[in-house]
Amino acid sequence: MSMKQSAIRAGFRNAAPALALAAALCALPAHAGLVTMDELPLQPADGLHVGGVLFSYSVDGQPDADASFASYGVGDLAYIQDPSLEGATRGTLRIAFDTPVSRLAFGIALQSEQPQDDSVLVSLLDADGRPFAELALDTAPLVAFSEARFDYAGAPVFAVTLRFADRGSRFVLDNLEFTSAVPEPASAVLLAAGLLLLGRRRR
Repeated sequence: MSMKQSAIRAGFRNAAPALALAAALCALPAHAGLVTMDELPLQPADGLHVGGVLFSYSVDGQPDADASFASYGVGDLAYIQDPSLEGATRGTLRIAFDTPVSRLAFGIALQSEQPQDDSVLVSLLDADGRPFAELALDTAPLVAFSEARFDYAGAPVFAVTLRFADRGSRFVLDNLEFTSAVPEPASAVLLAAGLLLLGRRRR
């Protein structure tokens, strides 16, 4: 056997554990989560952690208690069912996920019986907390209040913020659905190779 053939075989042997680990990572099932705002009793939403999600609510950059988890009052709408997360539109709602998600959906309603264009600005944040996409939602009175459903699938989302065009109203959010991101094959190979290299260096 030539030296070149030996080197190739050695390379395959060394790469095999990384490829096996990468395949295992890719085979991991995606985790689906659902928060319906009835998991805990009525309480301020800011700082609340439930179902793999951390809620934060602030007004002008400062934590604020004017947003409540498990609030009743709007009844059953198209995308909202009591209880829900209710708050003042003068603030910003931030939703952070324990693990990045590749799919995200929720219902949102405003205290209005009229159609509202670009009424909710949804910012999708990366691992550094920077927005990589911003989407404006239009709402419409499907049952009573003006509402909409947000539905996203794509690049991993680590957190999302909601800001509102009308800062003098109220909002409700419900039925937060999300699916954890599964590593792409190329990313999984790089991650596996890095872990194996780190393990060899420690030995």
